[in-house]
Amino acid sequence: MNIKYRIRDWYYTVRSWYYKFTTIKPRALTHRYCDATELLPQCMFEVFCQFMETEILKDCPINWDSDDEHRIARAKMQEIYDWWTTEYIPYFKDENEEMQELYAKIEDIDFLSLFKPVEEGSNVHRYAPEEFLSKEKLEEYEKTNERISEIDNLMDKNKKKYMHELVDIVDFLWT
Repeated sequence: MNIKYRIRDWYYTVRSWYYKFTTIKPRALTHRYCDATELLPQCMFEVFCQFMETEILKDCPINWDSDDEHRIARAKMQEIYDWWTTEYIPYFKDENEEMQELYAKIEDIDFLSLFKPVEEGSNVHRYAPEEFLSKEKLEEYEKTNERISEIDNLMDKNKKKYMHELVDIVDFLWT
């Protein structure tokens, strides 16, 4: 191997002790356990966001208007980046205003009180909110939970869609 390449390899080896080039630290995750179903997209989009912020949004040497393929890829990159940073991250961190309002509506309900033992002294419980809530309060509770589920399902659907789109444009993630 050429001496020039050995020196470069040595340099990057020493430098990587200080700058962890291959360490991914998703900004939305706390230092707790996380399921792989959330960890994989968090890492995937974190790498993408770092690429966008350091390579694309700064002085990018690529002419993205050179042809339709590059123009479409650049537009798709921006769409994915905007969705992740402005919609998903606030949703994931519970900073989404609509979700906060929905949670506030059902905040005063003691969820454990909605379950009743099947038999006296039994450890087996059943969901019986109609015995503890008024009809109006129960309808509001169920409507609020349905809306929360809709938002969760929409975010999950969009997350999967944008993961697929990111894989489709992966060949453009270089400068």
